[in-house]
Amino acid sequence: MRYLPRLVAVLGTPTLALLVAVTPTPPAGTSTQPQDPERAATAADQDPWPEPAEADVASIDALVAALYDTVSGPVGEERDWTRLRSLFDPHAEMQVLVPGRGGATALRTMTLDEYIEQSGPYLVRVGFHESEIARTTDHWGDLAQVFTTYEGRRAGEEQPFLRGINSLQLGRVGGKWRVLSIAWQQESEQNPLPEKYLPKKDG
Repeated sequence: MRYLPRLVAVLGTPTLALLVAVTPTPPAGTSTQPQDPERAATAADQDPWPEPAEADVASIDALVAALYDTVSGPVGEERDWTRLRSLFDPHAEMQVLVPGRGGATALRTMTLDEYIEQSGPYLVRVGFHESEIARTTDHWGDLAQVFTTYEGRRAGEEQPFLRGINSLQLGRVGGKWRVLSIAWQQESEQNPLPEKYLPKKDG
């Protein structure tokens, strides 16, 4: 079944940390694939993939900072999607865990281009800013698994209105760190963030 996108306010903001075009909720425990599987399989081969700035991919810290920077900006400012693409492997996948029917969790999968198409107008309209507040990293050789805790604000708001975790699978190829895949979930009353994924308290 092909799901038609619609915004669902209860699921929060469509950012790197949350899918913008939330489709009608599938049955609990199911998953949905990108809206156009053929496009997902070939998009990386149709156009030259942008090369990243050396400073963006020189380290894990630099890559994570660049990810948050590319989706954040004031009202009316178009995001630098070429830069965002350059941070990802051409075949990377994006997945979001969302509430499903019956109270269980459902999975939605999208390509990077689908995320950009669906999220771009919203980010520009509300002036969304997403920032990292904590991080847990496992790193060996050229592989890294990063749990980066985020919070999001709309333009003019001091307090964040959402938090969650971006789970990043990173790889260093040719000396450059890239995103191989990203999955994320937003915090909820039923699923609060544990202390170990929040900023350390002084003392």
